[in-house]
This record gives sequence, structure tokens and C-alpha cells, in this order.
Amino acid sequence: SAGEGLCGLRRPDVSARTDTDRLAFEVQLSTTFMDVVLSRKEFYRAEGAALVWVLPYFHPSYRRMTDDDILFGNNSNVFVVDERSAVASEAAGSFIMTCWYRKPIIQGDEIVDEWVERLVCWDEVTVDVDRQTIIAFDYGHEAARLREELRAARMERIAAAEAAERQAREDRENDLREQVLCFVLDASRDDVY
Repeated sequence: SAGEGLCGLRRPDVSARTDTDRLAFEVQLSTTFMDVVLSRKEFYRAEGAALVWVLPYFHPSYRRMTDDDILFGNNSNVFVVDERSAVASEAAGSFIMTCWYRKPIIQGDEIVDEWVERLVCWDEVTVDVDRQTIIAFDYGHEAARLREELRAARMERIAAAEAAERQAREDRENDLREQVLCFVLDASRDDVY
């Protein structure tokens, strides 16, 4: 429900309460400096509420420094409320936002990010008051999983290379033994005649 009013000196643009969370929505219209972003997060954490930064527009190719402060401080998720998400919200009868997020993928031997834009219903959003993150996609968890996948693949390649080297060494030693044995047998045949 909107208008749930948080106590304290700061009044968010919109406040709400769900069954589990107190929420403060701040609409980011102008440049806000990093210290302001951090102080607001601390304020709402102390209030036991989650701060949801909402932008009226976002695109990865055109980002303000403030957008990046919000993006990287929110596990690489940015939420936009615009005409498209408002129409979707009305049609669905529930709160829908556009979420832009970085998604890590493996490309060769490294992890690179691709940008994803999708409409997300509030039910899909994970709220963490302690970390002050509101996310539709857990970038940190996925990046860690992919790093582990790359590490495991690298270890497999190392183990395979070591096994191939061991096999090649054994093959060389066996060839050498065979040559020595042939030499000894040939030498002993010469002695008989």
C-alpha cells in the first residue's frame, strides 16, 4: 500500500509496505552524488526499510555517473518506471518495472557482460534490507558461479595435459626399454654364432 510513511526526517518520493518489507522509493531525476546515494541507503537501512532507486530512463550506452553509482551499488540492477512499465502495470493489475541488468557470460576463457532489459513484476524482485539491494537478477552469484566453472575447466585442462605428458613419458620409457631389450637380444644372438 502506498503512503505508508516512514518515520524520520527524510521523506521518500513514495513509501510502501508489503507483507514482509517496508519500502522507500526514490525517483532519480537529477544528478545525485555518491555520498548522497550512500547516506540515503544507510538512513533507510537504519529505518529497517529497503531503498528502491527508480529511474525514468536508462540505457547502457548512455549512462550518467549517478546511474552507475546506483547500478553497481545494487548488484548491477537498475529499475525504470516509464510509460511502457506503467501500461504493463495497469494491464497486469500489479506493479511492474523495467529492469536493466548486466548478465555475465563465458566467452572463451573469460567472463564478459551482456545487457538484459526486461519487464519484471514486483513478485520477481528480491529485497535485502541489510545489503540495501533490490534485484531481479543476482549478478554477483552468477559471476561467482561462472568464475568457478572457468576454474574447474582450467583445472580439468591442466589435469588432462599432465595425464597426456605422463602417458607420453611412459610411452618414451617403454620405447626405450624395447630398444634396449632388442639390442640385448641381438647382442646375445651374435654371441651364439
